[in-house]
Amino acid sequence: MTGYRGFIRGVVVWLALVLASGVGVALIDDGDPPASFFNDSDDSESSDSSSLDEDAIDTLRDQCGDGNLEACDKLYYEADIGSDDEEFGSTCGDRYATTEGDCEETYG
Repeated sequence: MTGYRGFIRGVVVWLALVLASGVGVALIDDGDPPASFFNDSDDSESSDSSSLDEDAIDTLRDQCGDGNLEACDKLYYEADIGSDDEEFGSTCGDRYATTEGDCEETYG
């Protein structure tokens, strides 16, 4: 029993250290480590923001709506995560089930 108790004690100590570090809390909370865990830079720009301006996103949405599947894929990848534009691109302009950026490959 001494070996088993020692193992359990080690697991409890390890768990306490992980939770105390803050990383464990983030992992338990939502399944993803905090961004600062991997990147210590002080970037104020959000990773969820598009690299394209609003006009370019609107152009891609119009082209996607007109049936340009390549534009739909680009819209999916360039639009803000969780946005209506991302969803519109993912469904190839509301034509198909969600493709997650594979309109051209799947339906082209």
